[in-house]
Amino acid sequence: MENEIRISFAGVGIRFSSECCDLIVRLSSDFAGFPRMSPEDAPEFHIKSELLKPSLGTMPFGKRRKSRNCTISDSGSIRWNDYAGEAWVKYDFSSDSAEVYSERLERLHEITYLVALSRAGKALDGHGKHRIHAMAVASDDRVLVLSMPMKGGKTTAFLRLLDQDETLLTLSDDSPLVSCGGSVSAFPLRIGLDPESVTRHSHMGWIDWSKGYLLNRMRFGTKVLIPVPALNRGRFNGISRGTVLVRGIRVNAAEARVKRAGIWALFATVVRNLVIGDGLPMMREYFIENRKGDFVRCSLILFSRIRAALALLWRSEKYTAYLGTDHAANARELQKLLKGDRD
Repeated sequence: MENEIRISFAGVGIRFSSECCDLIVRLSSDFAGFPRMSPEDAPEFHIKSELLKPSLGTMPFGKRRKSRNCTISDSGSIRWNDYAGEAWVKYDFSSDSAEVYSERLERLHEITYLVALSRAGKALDGHGKHRIHAMAVASDDRVLVLSMPMKGGKTTAFLRLLDQDETLLTLSDDSPLVSCGGSVSAFPLRIGLDPESVTRHSHMGWIDWSKGYLLNRMRFGTKVLIPVPALNRGRFNGISRGTVLVRGIRVNAAEARVKRAGIWALFATVVRNLVIGDGLPMMREYFIENRKGDFVRCSLILFSRIRAALALLWRSEKYTAYLGTDHAANARELQKLLKGDRD
């Protein structure tokens, strides 16, 4: 029996269907922060995923090329992707529909998740809503956006802030949205923690740890995934009226230091994490299409991202935060910035 869920990603609808109940349960957890669509609503995308052995018998024998993740073969509007025999995806760009197959639940889950975010992300780009690789929390309608490299400690800072002040509202620990006007809004994906990080944060009793589960990813190791409702914190549902933009730098010192920064000090960080999208959960093989007009679409998206980046830099209060080994002290300094209490 086929099961399905329909999710609205900031207005972009995706229908997920599968006979694998465990997959639907996992996806429901991953996207629990987003509203569900009614059966009457027509989603833009459909992803059908099945726990079956990949079959490459229908893959065309034409020219193939390799990406970082898979072997790609195109035929008309259809793209076949072979993930080293562990999974297989057929994506039809003309109907915006995907078929995903794998014998392993973890691989089926991971690829389905990334296909969805790749397509939803591009659609949002087309609407002038762009993801930035950063974490964000809010106090009233004032938002703090902290951008750091992958594995730099964004999620730790995110959880420490929520632990320190239960009145703060969540936007995302990984990829909030930035409009072309520079305002920031929520994109509430699941929270991902290394198993060791779960041990370090286990004292945070306000988190319902029982809702988490393990995922062993293709390239980035094992994560414990926590759905947004398990945080038991309020969610920011509006648009920022004031933004504090922070470039986080890890230092080997106990105390955190914060200093004001100009546009140029944060320019490279915003270009890398918003315009290029470095670190965002997505796969290029589902973003760059094999049909006419996509070069123009991608060019327009690039210009829109640049506009959003410049607006964010112009509108925000800008700081560089040197975050040390004392995570509680780091959170206190970031909270001062968010509350406007810094001397």
